[in-house]
Amino acid sequence: MKLFSPWMGISLLLLLGACGVPKPNPMNRPNPSASLRYKAKAPPAFKGSASEKWAKKRAAVARAGGRLFARDCSSCHGPDARGTASGPSLVSAGLLHSYPTRPALADFIRRNMPLNRPGTLTAQEAQELAAWLFQKNGHP
Repeated sequence: MKLFSPWMGISLLLLLGACGVPKPNPMNRPNPSASLRYKAKAPPAFKGSASEKWAKKRAAVARAGGRLFARDCSSCHGPDARGTASGPSLVSAGLLHSYPTRPALADFIRRNMPLNRPGTLTAQEAQELAAWLFQKNGHP
């Protein structure tokens, strides 16, 4: 008596195929049905994670920059930074094109602003203003 007949092998393959066992993929291509069945879940954001702390710090720096803007810059650039007759709009793609990074913008602010008292802002104040302006232009 044979232990394994061809009919048993075929039956076993049909049974395994009906049970949802993934079929071999000889071309090593992604199997869309397998990816639908086994979706990986992103890990939960833990309270107090480094990214959460960084986001809170960046938001706090930008808020401080908003207060500085209201105190030192709004007289020329307007309360919403959209410009006035005496100062250009700071909410535009042109600003970020000229100063694509926060450090570059902060350096310009520190050396040249306010126009009536250039160089009077500290490096920290210039960084806060740059963070606020980046946030105002849609970059968190």
